[in-house]
Order: sequence, then structure tokens, then C-alpha cells
Amino acid sequence: MDNISKSVNRVVAFRSGNSNNLNGPPELYDCKTLSQLWSEYQYGLGGNKPARLFSVAERNVPSIKFRYHWRKKFWNAVVQLVRHTPAELAIERLGQVYGVNQAGGLSGFSKRVGRDVNLTQYYNQHPM
Repeated sequence: MDNISKSVNRVVAFRSGNSNNLNGPPELYDCKTLSQLWSEYQYGLGGNKPARLFSVAERNVPSIKFRYHWRKKFWNAVVQLVRHTPAELAIERLGQVYGVNQAGGLSGFSKRVGRDVNLTQYYNQHPM
């Protein structure tokens, strides 16, 4: 299979949610955007297993534990919001409300989201 076909297959799997990563290694991808973080949770990136399917033992591997813990705050917020808002819109709004471009990068962003467990700031700006 050539590189173009592999790329197309990955995009189709990603868009449809039919990923073959279920048996991939339990690793976390080096995400640069909120959309990548969400895709990592839902589908897995780079051939890795989706983070939502990690077992307790996999989550507690020293190389994964810290990054999984801080990303989980963001993932929990999106899981809560997708009940009534499309994921892409919820992610965009979370980035605006909690300042994805502020100091601390994605880690700092997740800490800010984690401090607002009930997403009060979000709902003040974007009522249901």
C-alpha cells in the first residue's frame, strides 16, 4: 500500500471513528492542539490505543501517568459538553473561555479547566 493510501485510510478511520488502534500500544501522542487531545482520547493517534480505553494499569505506567492525569481534566470537560454541544464547537469554546494560548500551554490550560470542575466560567459565557 502506498503512502497516499495509508494517509487516506487514516483520515477515513479518524473521521468515521472506526479506528484499528484498539489493540495499539497504550501511549500518549505529543499533541499540539485541543482537537488532537480529543482525538487521542476518542480514537488514539499515531497508532496508539484510544486513551479512553486505557486500563488502570496502563494509566499508571510512569511514562504515561502524569500526562494522562492532566489531560483527563480536559477530556472530562469535553465529555460533559458533548451531551448538548458538538465536540468541535465545545473544544473551540473551551479554548476561548479558559485561554488555550495563555502561559503554560496545553498543560496550563488543562489546569485552568480542572480548577473549574463544574465549568461555571464556560456556562456563564455560553449558556445552554
